[in-house]
Amino acid sequence: MRIGILGAGSIGLLFASYLGKQFDVTLFPRRHEQMDLINEKGVTIETLDSTFTTRVRATLDKNEFNKQELIIIAVKQYHLENIQADITNIHNEIPLLFLQNGKSHLKLINHLEHESIIVGSIEHGALKINETTVVHNGIGLTKLAPYRGEINRISPLLNWHCEYFQFKTYLDYKEILLKKLLVNAIINQLTAIL
Repeated sequence: MRIGILGAGSIGLLFASYLGKQFDVTLFPRRHEQMDLINEKGVTIETLDSTFTTRVRATLDKNEFNKQELIIIAVKQYHLENIQADITNIHNEIPLLFLQNGKSHLKLINHLEHESIIVGSIEHGALKINETTVVHNGIGLTKLAPYRGEINRISPLLNWHCEYFQFKTYLDYKEILLKKLLVNAIINQLTAIL
């Protein structure tokens, strides 16, 4: 399966590194410098127990979007507006997977005409150290639910098994987004206090 990932922050790099072990992954960063470093060094994940590097391809060429079989949108919620035109130009038959916190991105999603749109909630902890390295400091699930269309369009991803990077599907996207929103509201306050 050819997977494109828009965004090379902590989540984009984390997903690229794990998924790149099994799938043909192309990262779409914002900057030329980061693209060059990823193509030269790969993406490195540091955990408590180990460090590993995965070779993935990075490009700024937006024509590559339509060569993918899945596009994962891994930019922050507030950056979606900057890439809205790019998302709109992705062929409608290519499934889109949105990995934003909160619910504001649903306004954008609602206006898209894509056949299959999936939303996700991430329980992993990830900290970007530099342009090619992420610390995977919290292992959890990625919860996925269809917003529109069939989630089985991404069955190669759903059937893939990795001990430290698992997916679980749900029927109701509202439930997983709301639960994540509530958890973030509590954790962010505790983090600020402690």
